[in-house]
Amino acid sequence: MKPSRILLITILSTGALYVASFVALGGSVPTIDSNGQEIVDWFSDNGTRARIYAWTAAFISMNVYLGGAIGFLWVAGVVRWALQRIDSAGQPERKHA
Repeated sequence: MKPSRILLITILSTGALYVASFVALGGSVPTIDSNGQEIVDWFSDNGTRARIYAWTAAFISMNVYLGGAIGFLWVAGVVRWALQRIDSAGQPERKHA
């Protein structure tokens, strides 16, 4: 599989995990104005949702790291190719005997 295809798959899966994490968390999250008891009650009622959000956030971090590594390797390959082309352009043609 081409690195560009792997990078695209990584980007799309990161976006899907990002959306899934917020869907799993739901709309009734504690705000900054919530007191301690309200936060404890929310976690008691939504513990599974909070765990799913935490796991998807961990996978998002892994995908971002993987995507960055693949992107770096792809760019390094393009730079290497370009430098080889520049280097070979300045060399006189070799005549084979």
